[in-house]
Amino acid sequence: MTASAFDPAAFGSDPPEFDDPFAILQACHGRIERMLRTLERLGPHVAARGMDGEAREAVARVRRYFELAGPDHHADEECDLFPAARRAAELAGDAAQHVAIDRLVQEHREMERGWAALRTHLDALSAGRAAAVDGALVGGFVALYRDHVAREEGLVYAAAGPRLDAACREALAAAMVARRR
Repeated sequence: MTASAFDPAAFGSDPPEFDDPFAILQACHGRIERMLRTLERLGPHVAARGMDGEAREAVARVRRYFELAGPDHHADEECDLFPAARRAAELAGDAAQHVAIDRLVQEHREMERGWAALRTHLDALSAGRAAAVDGALVGGFVALYRDHVAREEGLVYAAAGPRLDAACREALAAAMVARRR
């Protein structure tokens, strides 16, 4: 494994347009994917080299993301996007959109529980109380997130995007930017 094996820049990232709420959300999904890839590489790295400085830095980056940016992303959706998407779905007579949003909110709670378990494991790993990465725990967390992102983008973002007018989109983007100040 090279020194850049855990480097999030290796996957690239274009900054989002801060006036487009869907660009902001999709940029978050891109960062989530980079963190998931880091988690997937952690197990083989630790097996080969132990919990070295590179692995510790990777764990710190993953923790920082899922403890700081992750909750903001869920708030962007639950406080701003999902209510707007529900209103737009009602106007369009799209009952399936409500079901999809309800499921996504439930998945947010599942991901929070999954992160709590994974964080505890990563803490044990960093402190030397665990010798290897729990592949099943990482794999379950990664799969849950990837499936969730695909549902969000494919069901809610795809339906809500064309239904939301410019004023609504501007308000959503402004709320998302304000949340990060």
